[in-house]
Amino acid sequence: GQKERIHLYVGDVARLPHKDAWADAVFGFGVLHHLPDWRRGIAEIARVLKPGGVYVLEEFYPQFYLNFLVRRLVSHPVQDRFYSRDLRQALAQAGLPVQEALEVKPLGLLAVCRKSSV
Repeated sequence: GQKERIHLYVGDVARLPHKDAWADAVFGFGVLHHLPDWRRGIAEIARVLKPGGVYVLEEFYPQFYLNFLVRRLVSHPVQDRFYSRDLRQALAQAGLPVQEALEVKPLGLLAVCRKSSV
């Protein structure tokens, strides 16, 4: 039978230690909004995904994590943050257009992206 191959990785999403087109899927929950250069993180995810691969993400928008109570609990970068349009545009430019989404404006997004096969 076919072996199940699941690899869990914890590390810097801007410098993934994998070759190009290595992964069938990448899951990132609440990751990008922590990155000073979140666009670099998206580019790196696109690099390691195989054509047709899936990126599943959950992200909060500044309206949520810049809230006074949330700021007291968790630190987040405050420069160059994204809202829906910026995030969706950056994903599409990286070849990861949003295929399905559940968005609660202005709080955040749960989405499935599929890497272009070209």
